[in-house]
Amino acid sequence: MSLDEIEPIYYDHSYYLAPTAGGSKAYRLLLDAMRESGKVGIGKVVLRTKQQLAALRPTGEVLTLTTMLWGDEVLSPDRIDELESVEEAPASDRELKMAEQLIDSLSAVWDPTQFKDEYRERVIDLIERKAAGEEIAVQPQAEEPAAAPDLMAALEASLAAVGKEDEEPAPKPKRAPAKPRGSSRKTPAKSGS
Repeated sequence: MSLDEIEPIYYDHSYYLAPTAGGSKAYRLLLDAMRESGKVGIGKVVLRTKQQLAALRPTGEVLTLTTMLWGDEVLSPDRIDELESVEEAPASDRELKMAEQLIDSLSAVWDPTQFKDEYRERVIDLIERKAAGEEIAVQPQAEEPAAAPDLMAALEASLAAVGKEDEEPAPKPKRAPAKPRGSSRKTPAKSGS
């Protein structure tokens, strides 16, 4: 099977594989042949007493075993009713061009070291502080769903900002005059008679 035939949604966890003693030549041969052909091997493996679907594929200079979801574990997007409204909201050529420009301006080379699991880091910090004897009181935070952003406004603002950066440096903002001390007292509002 070709690597590009597999939708990434089916991939689960990846493991690097290394050859056993005396297996280096066979490992190298399989790695090079799979890389040159663009093929992957699909099979079943048992990990932690559970049978799993898996893909054997080349990743750089190493073979990778990637566990996969079974076909019935990935639901079809046809089951999502809200996607019907997407067909009824076509984008104009101008909007599409703006979106492409924004994507181009935000594109960068993939560097996984730029991304950190901040939640995990906070949990580890709490565990270390608790282990050191510190009293920890965590308040639950109520989460409110965020409103859907106005993407067109964001596109226009972003492109306008990029355009200004290309033209000339922005002038420094003017500061409001400082209030004299003691004038922070509020005066009662006068009522009309």
